[in-house]
Amino acid sequence: MFGSSSLYLSIWISARLLPLRFPKDCHFQSLVESLGSPTKGTFSNVSAGDVVAAVLRSTRHPWLMRDRRCLRQGILAFRYLKATCHEPVIHFGIEPDSLKDEKVRAHCWVTVNGTPVMSDRLPGMKTIFIFPNTQDQARNAH
Repeated sequence: MFGSSSLYLSIWISARLLPLRFPKDCHFQSLVESLGSPTKGTFSNVSAGDVVAAVLRSTRHPWLMRDRRCLRQGILAFRYLKATCHEPVIHFGIEPDSLKDEKVRAHCWVTVNGTPVMSDRLPGMKTIFIFPNTQDQARNAH
């Protein structure tokens, strides 16, 4: 169902360790720098749907990062889609009106070939960063 048991196990372990790697006070730059691994092609012949299903299953009942679910799922989906030979793009956005509030509302989502596969842009969100960023993606960010 999830392509391979070793892929699911790897996602499950990464989901448990991710909150330790990215505490709430983590700098955005260190988060982006981590997106380059695991190595592309580590797992092969796994559909994007199977990767997303495994990420969703692995993050179903979070103890940590409960209030950053899209970030946790987005990072995992991006990394493992890349590891399964897909070309994912992760998008980060904020709700501009929330900049006046005590807590900024942010969101991330992952696309493959321009199609959202893990979450999607929420209404009112303005894209602030896309990784990897190409000229075409930047023009279509809105």
